[in-house]
Amino acid sequence: MRAYAMRGQHQQALKAFEDCRRVLQALHAISPSPQTQSLRQKICDAAAENLSVA
Repeated sequence: MRAYAMRGQHQQALKAFEDCRRVLQALHAISPSPQTQSLRQKICDAAAENLSVA
């Protein structure tokens, strides 16, 4: 996620989060860690900021 986000590929980063979330839920019945969820929020914020500037 971080690597995608650093390259400005926010949608790919968010897709990686969703893929991770689905696998964790399906295999272990757990959610991503708070740190991972925080990173997702930062990526969402950055993506929204980029959209509002364009």
